[in-house]
Amino acid sequence: MNDQKVYCFGEVLFDVYQAEKLPGGAPMNVALHLLRHGKESCLISKVGEDKNGKGLIEFIENRGGSTDLIQRTTAYDTGTVNVKISDKGNASYIINEPVAWDTIDLDASLKDKIRSNDLLVYGSLAVRNQHSFETLINLLDLDVQKVFDLNLREPHYTYSKIEQLIEKADILKINEDEVNLLKAKYTSDLEDLESFTTFLLRRFKLKGVLVTLGEYGALANFDFHIYKVKGVKIKVKDTIGSGDSFLAAFISKYIEGLDIEECLLFGCATGAFVATFSGANPEYEVSDIYKLLKKNR
Repeated sequence: MNDQKVYCFGEVLFDVYQAEKLPGGAPMNVALHLLRHGKESCLISKVGEDKNGKGLIEFIENRGGSTDLIQRTTAYDTGTVNVKISDKGNASYIINEPVAWDTIDLDASLKDKIRSNDLLVYGSLAVRNQHSFETLINLLDLDVQKVFDLNLREPHYTYSKIEQLIEKADILKINEDEVNLLKAKYTSDLEDLESFTTFLLRRFKLKGVLVTLGEYGALANFDFHIYKVKGVKIKVKDTIGSGDSFLAAFISKYIEGLDIEECLLFGCATGAFVATFSGANPEYEVSDIYKLLKKNR
């Protein structure tokens, strides 16, 4: 483990299925998958002083995660999301509100803890409330590498906030659906993905754009160089957490200094592996990912 730490800002919650509930939330998923890849991570969030909040704290600590920066409140319940899985394994969500992570406070000591060589990962869902949005904007003033996982969930976003969050980022991660939404907002002239990611780099002064393409793999545009990798063949159980595990795996190799194509390949394999399980945080070893890669070569 090197001396870089990855801070993940945003929601922690329970995904509630018909027959069970599982811990989730994109920032938590990214943080826990980073730990699996041997990287130090820390989650910035808030839970209620209730059974679900205690359950999430216990879950994170049992996985070796830090809960030092997870705030507690009696004013709101811990977040929950009602999840429905389609026959193809795709998920749809009803995200309940208001909940604890809507009111993440700016810890006075937090800015002093985050160092210049650290990374800050954040999404758009946790800033649907102005309270958490203002806290994040304060943190984004820090001189650190910033990774924005767009993660659009209707009706929990506005383009005004999205623009501010992209402008603060160094790296933007999006999926195919989000590509189409951004195209509709900013330009209809760029049909191919390569040209559109180049547009995003220039428009928002980004270092890189990551695009997940499901079973078809992923594409990256870093410093105006295009990288593509094919998808990893698996039998999908559900896709919850697949994008989060992709991002964590990519970051783990990116901060090790591997080339972008290798980072993409490792990210795709991790995302595919997680999709063979129910829930966002299955038990696995890094060796399982390499076995899957070897099997697909």
